[in-house]
Amino acid sequence: MLRTPADLLGALRVLADRARHAGASPTVVGTLEETSDRLGWLYANRHGDPEPLLDPVDPLDLPVLSTPEDLPGCLQKLALAAQSQGVDAELTGYVETVARRVARVLEGGQELREAPRRLVNQPGELKARGQVQSATVLDRSLLGFGVGTATRPPVAKGEAVQLFLHEDGRPAMYDCLVVYCSPQSDGRGFRLGLDLFKDASLAEERSA
Repeated sequence: MLRTPADLLGALRVLADRARHAGASPTVVGTLEETSDRLGWLYANRHGDPEPLLDPVDPLDLPVLSTPEDLPGCLQKLALAAQSQGVDAELTGYVETVARRVARVLEGGQELREAPRRLVNQPGELKARGQVQSATVLDRSLLGFGVGTATRPPVAKGEAVQLFLHEDGRPAMYDCLVVYCSPQSDGRGFRLGLDLFKDASLAEERSA
């Protein structure tokens, strides 16, 4: 049973190890390990707890993983099991997003880190801790956005933020996870790496 966020993170680490032994690519294994790290960041920010979550004490009953192709289904089962026990929907929703990404990679044979990155210059707004400021999307891919701001937004690694854009004449909102926030190399403002948190576009594609 996955009763706590620590159980979910521990399950992801075990699944990453099993994926490695099942012959999954280093990129996919690394993505699973990275997912565990980012969930830990998010949990710490949400609960004001700077300490990392400890691994679960009790043994975990995990879905069977025979081949890398089983990974998306295993991730979905982990998310549903944790959700049924009351684990935060933000955490389980992120795992479901990663499951869809991995499924797309396995179906198309393209590595996650090789997802095409498009350079853009798209104005938008970033909402963090209730504050909204102008932002510019500098690049975007299947995984997220590179965003520039004139002043440093009130964010820390692992916080959830919202990015507002206009696309095809309609407003669009993306829930994202802050991966980093650092000064631009030219000293003009700041650059943020945002990981798509609730990836509605992928969900729509797979249900179409």
